[in-house]
Amino acid sequence: MLFKDLIKIYKVYYVHVTEILERFSSLDSDDCKKAFVMFQNFVNLTEGLKTKANKLIYTFNFPIQLPDFYNPEKGLVDALQTVVESNDREQSSEVAKKVRGGMNRDQFGQANKQKEE
Repeated sequence: MLFKDLIKIYKVYYVHVTEILERFSSLDSDDCKKAFVMFQNFVNLTEGLKTKANKLIYTFNFPIQLPDFYNPEKGLVDALQTVVESNDREQSSEVAKKVRGGMNRDQFGQANKQKEE
């Protein structure tokens, strides 16, 4: 039960990170830095959750359908960090769109609402 709750929390975090990346170009410099830290934390959480989920499923034969975890390209994350540090508004918008391109906010939004009803 605890693991399923963790997956639900991950899904909420996923949706919020996609929304932040959509609004990235309209954020001021300080907010961009905070958003990037949040994005880095999300990427680290994703990696840790994938590893632990696979170990749990393998060890205990835990029957759960895992979500499609986000797997960003390392180069895009580094590019976003460089742009945030340089305060280049035009490039930050372009890079954020590319980073967000691998994310599908609707993956969790509509499917979960239909299951809950």
